[in-house]
Amino acid sequence: KQLVVDVNKDEEDYEEGEGATDIAMSFLGDGKKLVHIQLDGNISPKELKEAIQLGKKTSKKIIEIQTKALKESIEITPNSSEASTNLAIAYNYNNEFENSKIYFEKALKNTNNFDEELNIIFNYANLLAYNNKFDQAIEKYKSCLKGDKEYIPAIFNLALTFISKNNIKEAINYFLQVNNYKAYYLLAWCHNYLQEYDKSISYLEKSIELNNNSIESLIFLSDLYNKNNPLKVIELLEKVMKINEERDIKIESDKLWKIYNNIGASYITIKNFQKAKEYLSKAENIQPESSEVKLNLAIAFYLNNEKEISESYLKRISNQDYQNSFEKFKTLD
Repeated sequence: KQLVVDVNKDEEDYEEGEGATDIAMSFLGDGKKLVHIQLDGNISPKELKEAIQLGKKTSKKIIEIQTKALKESIEITPNSSEASTNLAIAYNYNNEFENSKIYFEKALKNTNNFDEELNIIFNYANLLAYNNKFDQAIEKYKSCLKGDKEYIPAIFNLALTFISKNNIKEAINYFLQVNNYKAYYLLAWCHNYLQEYDKSISYLEKSIELNNNSIESLIFLSDLYNKNNPLKVIELLEKVMKINEERDIKIESDKLWKIYNNIGASYITIKNFQKAKEYLSKAENIQPESSEVKLNLAIAFYLNNEKEISESYLKRISNQDYQNSFEKFKTLD
């Protein structure tokens, strides 16, 4: 295959030989962070790596072209607040903080439209927060709220900025002003951080009420129930697996094995060893070197009176701490 960056749809519709492989990608900032990839067709792992590098290189070039065009636009319309805002955002993408600040300030001077001013201040605050200027960002977000006290994006990002400053209680005050599942999820995170677990569970349940397909909320809630309610853990995580089967973007393997492992461990607790072994085997297939999974398998087989198989798993555990855990488990059994 020949790797090219799409110029138009002709490449995508190419049908000779193996046909085209279309790979959509999205990068953040200056093109260094890949945040989305979609593959339609066949490609080798080596070619995929090359394609991603080509995408990164091209993304950076696109930002340079956009920045150049916006600079030319400013020269034509020097008093345009929209052009100044766009150039400020472009500079931010290119990690040019000071230049970005200059054009946000210029945009604010050139606007007399309330909604546009609010948008400029909000994006300016995002720039400051992104560059760890948290006190200045807070000032700008609060300035947004003076103009519109119900401006949800500013309230939400203000709360996140207080988290960055480790001011969890102030973050809670602002998240409480937002009624959506993400805010409830983050309220749960805040209370969990403060070791207020009952409140954390309550907010996660509210988050799930508003969006019962939120995998993040379901997993988080299962973690909180993990030590004292194995049936609830199984219910929540099996729901996660059902959602995962139905959606296009699947759970990453580094998270999936942990879900299988936690379901398996919960089945051990309720003495359903057959189900435990089923889920733990799935975890082992994804993460064969995990000492935690091997320990749980050793326990499951041991409790199911399959001592030889249990011993074989125990011998494959390289981590001494996990081996000690098994010995401690046997004395308690």
